[in-house]
Amino acid sequence: MASNAWTTVHLLHFFAIIFTLVTPGASCSPEMCAALAIEEMDISLLQVNVDLTAGAIDISEMHALSEPVSKANYTTADQLHTAAFNSFLEKHARTYTQGSPDYEWRQKLFVKRAAEASRHNSKAKRFWTAGVNKLADRSDEELSALLGWSGSARPGALGDAEDMPVSFLQVEEVSTMVSTIHPWGKELPEDVGWGYLNSTQHVHNQGDCGSCWAVATVGVLQAHSEIHTPQNAKPLSVQELVSCVPNPRQCGGNGGCDGATAELAMDYVMRHGLRATIESEEAYEQNPTVKFYECPSQAPSDAPTSPSLLEGLVSSPAQLDIATPGVHSGIPTTLLRSRSLGMHAWERLPPNSALPIMQALVQRGPVTASVFASNWFTYEHGIYDGCERDAVINHAVALIGYGRDHALGAKYWQIQNSWGPEWGENGRIRLLRKNDDETSHCGIDKQPSEGTGCEGGPAEVKVCGMCGVLYDVVVPHF
Repeated sequence: MASNAWTTVHLLHFFAIIFTLVTPGASCSPEMCAALAIEEMDISLLQVNVDLTAGAIDISEMHALSEPVSKANYTTADQLHTAAFNSFLEKHARTYTQGSPDYEWRQKLFVKRAAEASRHNSKAKRFWTAGVNKLADRSDEELSALLGWSGSARPGALGDAEDMPVSFLQVEEVSTMVSTIHPWGKELPEDVGWGYLNSTQHVHNQGDCGSCWAVATVGVLQAHSEIHTPQNAKPLSVQELVSCVPNPRQCGGNGGCDGATAELAMDYVMRHGLRATIESEEAYEQNPTVKFYECPSQAPSDAPTSPSLLEGLVSSPAQLDIATPGVHSGIPTTLLRSRSLGMHAWERLPPNSALPIMQALVQRGPVTASVFASNWFTYEHGIYDGCERDAVINHAVALIGYGRDHALGAKYWQIQNSWGPEWGENGRIRLLRKNDDETSHCGIDKQPSEGTGCEGGPAEVKVCGMCGVLYDVVVPHF
């Protein structure tokens, strides 16, 4: 790709981002912030020219963003970058030693992210704004660890082994039990949101553990408990799911911090319940692989002892597939009161269909959803519309509402993420929603064999909606 010079608009936004970083409490338009930054640096925009090659920022050129026009003999861009980076380090409690290779490498990543954000923000017509957040000094490999969800337990992925014992789960009745999600007898409301719940006010931070599948499941279960069985409402243990949900078929990853699925988590909770968060779990984000207690046995003591679906020992995919759309229920068992939530089933909604999702949000509460989130890291606010149709599903989130932004003139899905409250709109993101997403914004996930499904799953799957949000949605039944 041929090089092209940055426009003045690009530069205005870049300098504005840097200036607000080095000037705590700064509140100004991009043009004003840029002007203040340029005035302090004693430079001229007319002497600034940066080339982009193949879409990547060349750091040496970034350092040459500007030439000083005063008699002072200093590298203005370098000083500005260093001041902004040091402010970032202080804000986010980083401990890199100035002058060390790690410091230099992290600063280059930081400047690159700032430039990417400014380039996006220079677009005249856009629905969302990028920013420099706590992830700005992370490498691509480190950012990928924040995803951790690699696809659903896909239909047909369980194999055809003969003479295997049937699970005690009544999954042969999948899709025969009547769903509690039914056609709404009147026009659906324009806006629905569950962000006011006590449970959704807390935004988890999964840290470097690929546990988004567990965090999303816990967030949805806590919300439903608060809505439907408030007497049982309590903070629930993400760490138990990470430590205890088996994943022998490598559905969505290798299990634990290496990825699993909301379906596996929901099924585990339906059979075993889930304990409340314990005090020692405050250390979870620092070391999520530590087990603070023993996992429950794979079958409750009063249930049949035949092997469980989650142990990978079941036979017929059509009969026992955990990801089949429809209602999944288990034989009623007596759970310890401390573990019981009031959940009796869970349901995977019809793939790539918006109306059942909206009905579930209106009638029941938040749902888990799977998305492509590799380009979300710089998101700051607005309605995100940056995903192509061919989305590779790689992240699990809680879908907590939908609505319309009248100022932007666009509809959206509201997502609660698991990257902490400092990211996005207080830990949330809004995805663009259109009435014809089921047909106009569909593509193919062409990489399920690279970790986006169970062993033996299909080579590709159809995904619809912005970032594939309509593809795999799960709601618990309380």
